[in-house]
Amino acid sequence: MATKAFLKDENIDVLIPLCVVPTFLEMDPKEHMRGVLKAIQETNTSKIVLPLWLSGDLALPGRQLAEENGIITYGTLREIIAALEALRKHHVTIE
Repeated sequence: MATKAFLKDENIDVLIPLCVVPTFLEMDPKEHMRGVLKAIQETNTSKIVLPLWLSGDLALPGRQLAEENGIITYGTLREIIAALEALRKHHVTIE
């Protein structure tokens, strides 16, 4: 799985998995999140993971699963950018 490879990569500090629910395949949105959660658990990573869900209300079950497991999710690029900016400001403050 690509997520696991990215989590193991020493050159990546933050991972933003892009989650889109392919409704034409009748795929359960939780399936996407289960894969991300499994990769996080198997790599025992301490990296920041910011899942971006671009499926509106269709993504709610997957987003809820993530948040039940302590992972905050985002629904727009603007939200991700704000989160990354907050992380950058925090990093600059503690240096």
